[in-house]
Amino acid sequence: MKIGVICSGGDSPGMNAAILGIKQTIEANSNLEEVFFKNGYQGIYEDNTLSIETNAIDISRAGTSIGTARFEQMREAKTRRKIIENLKNQGIETLIVIGGNGSLKGAALLKEESDINISVIAGTIDNDFPETDYTLGFDTALNTLIKATDELTNTANSHNRIMIMEVMGRNCFALAKNAAIATATLWIKSSDKEYLHELCKKYDSPMYSPILLLPEGLPNKQKTIEFLTKNLPMETKYMNMAYLQRGSSPSYYDRYMGYSWGKLAISACMENKFGILSQKNGKIIIIPW
Repeated sequence: MKIGVICSGGDSPGMNAAILGIKQTIEANSNLEEVFFKNGYQGIYEDNTLSIETNAIDISRAGTSIGTARFEQMREAKTRRKIIENLKNQGIETLIVIGGNGSLKGAALLKEESDINISVIAGTIDNDFPETDYTLGFDTALNTLIKATDELTNTANSHNRIMIMEVMGRNCFALAKNAAIATATLWIKSSDKEYLHELCKKYDSPMYSPILLLPEGLPNKQKTIEFLTKNLPMETKYMNMAYLQRGSSPSYYDRYMGYSWGKLAISACMENKFGILSQKNGKIIIIPW
């Protein structure tokens, strides 16, 4: 049985661990063969495969050893037909997709439009898959954010400043919320002016951390930054953590989850089980489509 493997969309720490789990489990079964495609769905569309040795998969590195990409053409039916055709020409019966919500939508469309078996490993730092309590990369991104908040606090206090730090997470505020808890800082929950006025008043007292965490998906984000910069009682600076949250060396937990999901994706495939790799109530499972 040939199994195709891609990483798709934004990278997340732990993807390499998932790839290693897949690779080693396939190697342990002589009737299985993997086909890695470079740069996600685009790689399948272009029939761009690559070979990678097990010892070349470095689980200590963030990102992905097989590349990833966003592929807007997946929205087009003719593109998906070409992808399905290329998979079948390669003799691939099963596709493992490691990626976020957009990748999941693409996988669901391919499943509807073909007889190819598909499983998805939730790889995104946003932690926004309803099918799982945890997504690959969240722990690393959160710890990176905690470290940055701690360090930024030192310089902000030295200059008697407030720092507004924007964090990733798309429309899910899990990173901002959990980092705020872990660092005893405040996070901006709303762009409502009444709420922002009350937030500014809190800084009349020195009891609060000088860091304000701003989720990237907050509505009216730019106006919120301008309002706070004007109304907070101290000099206020803005910075964006941006891609640093995706580039840190994966934590133990992301390595463990990635490897475990990679192994389960293949072992489930051998039992003719496909779906979304998930963690529910502390258990690592696969949720059927």
